[in-house]
Amino acid sequence: MATPIERLVVDPVTSVFEWAESLYHAVLWRWKQPPEGRIDLQYPLNTELRIAVFGFSVRPQPGVRNFAATELKELENFQPQALAAPLLELRRIGAARRSGEVMLKNLTHPLLVFSTPETGLLREEDREDLWNLFELPVYEQLRTGGGELIAQSCEAQEGLHLEPGTGAPQGLEWKLADNSCACGRGRLLSRAATAGD
Repeated sequence: MATPIERLVVDPVTSVFEWAESLYHAVLWRWKQPPEGRIDLQYPLNTELRIAVFGFSVRPQPGVRNFAATELKELENFQPQALAAPLLELRRIGAARRSGEVMLKNLTHPLLVFSTPETGLLREEDREDLWNLFELPVYEQLRTGGGELIAQSCEAQEGLHLEPGTGAPQGLEWKLADNSCACGRGRLLSRAATAGD
């Protein structure tokens, strides 16, 4: 096997491109990792499940596995009971499932959608799209781009509860409700009225 120097002498263009590509992937992987490397997954149901996670790297815990966007065959082999991912990733997986590219026979528990202030929160049309693709209930978590939890769905599906010590992020079409939720967990983010409402 040729050393990197020998390969550079034999085929300098290919070797430089291979080196640059490997460096690019190493840097990109590091850049995408949240501070301290991983986030805690807080799935809304307190039950032990096989959960496939896309979009954020979560800390190891029983039954939970991180997947890259390209790992559909690995996802099929894992046979998750629940998915946790950003909206676009769930749409992609749902389309692959519908086309028969991936079979997820054990998928029986609610979807967990990761939203960020940059992507915005789910709209009713998004929820309908996910229902049409998976026929499963949807829970949502609002997280920073680095994965820190800001708010998560109310168990009664009345909106999103802010996590203690966080405030409503700027730039969302949502506002902090004036009263507490009937479930007793505190104030909710509610959709702000727009001119079309």
